[in-house]
Formats: sequence, structure tokens, C-alpha cells
Amino acid sequence: MKLVTYSDFLNLPDGTLYAEYKPTGNIGNLSIKRDTIIGVTGKPCDFRYSDLITIDYDDTEDFFTACERLEKGEETKLHFNTIQRHGIYEGLFLTFDTMEIFNMAGLLGRALLTQQQYEKTSTEAEKEPQQ
Repeated sequence: MKLVTYSDFLNLPDGTLYAEYKPTGNIGNLSIKRDTIIGVTGKPCDFRYSDLITIDYDDTEDFFTACERLEKGEETKLHFNTIQRHGIYEGLFLTFDTMEIFNMAGLLGRALLTQQQYEKTSTEAEKEPQQ
């Protein structure tokens, strides 16, 4: 894991996995850097990104409705194709090397297998006749 400045971050490629870092040790969401925006001076000035966890919603009211459903124990969907502009023009960013990303992928793979087994067991239990 490496901490990089905003100007260095702008030069990283589309697809870079990162998390914003605050000097107090607060680490933000895992996100994927998308394209770098070139300003009127011809130099990088901003970037677009995708958060790995984004609630699927159409407008502000829909977002709050989705949050309320979650708080009531109901499910809501994630959206994986949202691309947003950063627009803050400063910051520090944690970036990850290949082995760290590989290890994260391994943890997600394990979580996937666990979830599949859980859902299979839950589905089978629902199908069993009640006595």
C-alpha cells in the first residue's frame, strides 16, 4: 500500500484501485480510478471514479427510500456502472500493489463461496415442508 498525492494520483492509469486517505487515519471507500480529465492548460486537473459500493437509485428521493428500506431490514440493489467526477482537486490516496489486490480478490472469492453456500442452504430450508 502506498500513499500518493493528488498530482501523482492523476497520472495513474484508468483501473487503479484506491481509497481516499485523511491525515487522521480515516480511510474512505474502495474505488476504481477511471479517466483523468485534462484541463484548459493541457495538464491533468481532475478524474472520474467508480465506488465499489454504490446503491442503485434514480434520484435523491429514490436514494433515501433505498436507505430507509435497508434500515428496515429489506434488501436493495447495488449499481456497478456509476462513474462520478471527483471534483475536489486535492487529497491523498492509498493505492495498492498487485499482491495486495490479489489478496483482496482472494478474500472476495472466499466470501462468494460462503454466500453461495448460505443461499443454497437457505433455499433448501425454505423448500422443506413444515411439520
